[in-house]
Amino acid sequence: MSIKSFSISFFLSWLVLNNAVNTLALGSQTSQGFLASTSCTEDNDTKMYLWFSNDGKAWYLLNGGPSYKPPSGVCIEPSIFYNQNNSKYYIAYSDARGDGLHFGVAESTDLTAWKFTASVNGPWFPGAAPVWCPEWFVDDDGSIHIVLACYHGNEPGDFSCQGAGGYERIYETHPTDSNLTTWTRPVEIFRYYLDPNVACAILTPFIVKRDGIYNLFYKKNDMINMIYLAQSDNLLSGYVTVEEGNWAGWGHALQPSLVNLGNGRDRMYFTYSNYKMYWSEANENWITWTAPVACTDDQPYLSIGRGTVIKYENQSEIIQAGWRGYAGSVDWGNAVNWDFCENVLECPGVPDENTVVNIDPFEPAPNVTGNASCKELHVYPKSFDNAPDTIELNISNTTDTFNCERKIGICDGNAIQKRGIINMYGGNVSTPTATGDMNGLWIGGGASKIENCDGILNIYGGLMIVSRIAIYNGAINLYGGALMSYSYAAEDFVINDNLAANKINLTGGSLRLIGDRRAEIDANIADSRIIPYYGRGLLLIDYDTLNPGYTTVSAISNLKMAWNPIPFDYQKKVSLNPTLTWSPGDYVQQVNEHRIYFGTSFADVNAATAGNPLGVYKGVSDVNNYIPPGSLDINTTYYWRIDEVNDANVNSPWKGKVWQFTTTYCPPGGTGLVGDFTEDCIVDLYDLKILSHEWLSSNASADIYPENTPDGIVDFSDFAVFANNWLVEEY
Repeated sequence: MSIKSFSISFFLSWLVLNNAVNTLALGSQTSQGFLASTSCTEDNDTKMYLWFSNDGKAWYLLNGGPSYKPPSGVCIEPSIFYNQNNSKYYIAYSDARGDGLHFGVAESTDLTAWKFTASVNGPWFPGAAPVWCPEWFVDDDGSIHIVLACYHGNEPGDFSCQGAGGYERIYETHPTDSNLTTWTRPVEIFRYYLDPNVACAILTPFIVKRDGIYNLFYKKNDMINMIYLAQSDNLLSGYVTVEEGNWAGWGHALQPSLVNLGNGRDRMYFTYSNYKMYWSEANENWITWTAPVACTDDQPYLSIGRGTVIKYENQSEIIQAGWRGYAGSVDWGNAVNWDFCENVLECPGVPDENTVVNIDPFEPAPNVTGNASCKELHVYPKSFDNAPDTIELNISNTTDTFNCERKIGICDGNAIQKRGIINMYGGNVSTPTATGDMNGLWIGGGASKIENCDGILNIYGGLMIVSRIAIYNGAINLYGGALMSYSYAAEDFVINDNLAANKINLTGGSLRLIGDRRAEIDANIADSRIIPYYGRGLLLIDYDTLNPGYTTVSAISNLKMAWNPIPFDYQKKVSLNPTLTWSPGDYVQQVNEHRIYFGTSFADVNAATAGNPLGVYKGVSDVNNYIPPGSLDINTTYYWRIDEVNDANVNSPWKGKVWQFTTTYCPPGGTGLVGDFTEDCIVDLYDLKILSHEWLSSNASADIYPENTPDGIVDFSDFAVFANNWLVEEY
């Protein structure tokens, strides 16, 4: 058999990685195994993940996380094949959540660095719905093809297949250039009529050629939902279904994928409604199949679905390995501590620049003390109930270099309610060749996994240089040393605002970003994403002086200062009658210890003293709160400062930082904006909640709340007026 590509649809919810410190390395030896490319509903199918197996039954994650993210849209059902003509890997994937009428192609030479190649559009038949399941097929003559599914047509004589009959179709297209960037007009090769009582689904096609016959496996969308088999002596036409129903004994199986094992044996992969992958074997005549067996994996929450499996041979070798601490030490550089021998072909020793290292809980944890390298480093724990809640990696080298070529990830997996920590005490750590938004320094698994593993980077000394700084769930503590980003690409500095704990805390260290980034720094300071001494200090921002070409952020401490202001610094939509509170400094006296400054001029609040009040000095207080007299003005920015006093200390008073807040733009009672039931000057979800609660409430004698039309009932006429003002603000 000459086919090089085999498919299986993978639906996976991956939450954790391997049993110990698992390492995947790319080498030059010849190996035989299985490779799978999948998408993941955990991140809304936006990325592609790669998996490796030595026997096609037990699977391990490659690259410590996602391997590819398309430039736009999603990445559903990525199928993979190895192009022997140019020694590249290619994936094809559906973007059925975008406009749906195209599929994407990406390429790689090493399974780690992927780049977008092409977006392949129809034209499909009139009224076509999203295309699904693009699958590679290589014919005996070496020609490369993709088959895919498409449904919903309104050609003459056809009907919409949404429960009213119609056709589901399979198409073929093939590249017209050696780089796989341009493709032919798709040709329909197979269709079947839908039962009018059955809604549309996906055929999930897969083709294998045997003895001159093209065998098309597909999942028929009917009341049976089983894998059928059609055959033809022509790739592009003439398919006749020859096996249907439960012909192989698989029952209600989905997403077929056939892999030839050699020695006259085939293995079929498929899934059931539980989205777990199963396998069944038969001789090449496909007469008698073994009972289905579930695949195993190192992911306790893995559900196999959307993607492709290929047989992996005569190409670069992938090795599964792990940290075991056999030498009785924590030395990263001791080869005896590294176990590359579990389910692998050889034991290469200490990781190098081609190795992707995934650190899971194991005692003792590794300690980097000298020169070291890896391709990627991932530190995150498992979600097993009995797994340690926290794992740490220590980098103790004082003058040496630790290069992770592409990525350093802390809790960039999906372990719920766990914590991963890297402690850096000295030396130089870098990602020297990292490019793209999936590389650099990642803390947390990404915007879709903000509730999961908590990552912490503690830098006590040394210099860490990365291409990208992204914090999605966790924090960076710069107690000393420096963290530097050398890239000015889009989104190369991200502190996700979905979790209050996502911060960079500066004490004795510094943050350096290439270019003039003062606006970004100011925005993060305003949102309390960058803080000094856990909120008890002052931030210093410099561009081009301390480090030419870089914006440098550092901090100075002052535990004598007032801190923790409420309203918090830069807070908006503050009440017109607020109570200002703060936490006192450590050395204030017991009486008349707080001097209060409050007004609408930053310059005055910043410069005023008790002897020169400038109209903003409000006197002293024994308590750490202040209530401005009367109501404040609408939509006005106010500035305030607290100086801490201790008459027994010659350095007193200790001038505080000038904080600011902006009052609400909405007057009491609102502005009468129709649909603004909460009277906060905007029609939003809070108003919709009230409308929904009172839906169809009626009162024949009077207008009722929350009516928008005076007819005595909350109904669609009210909703129409409400919807017309949706998200309208009025002040």
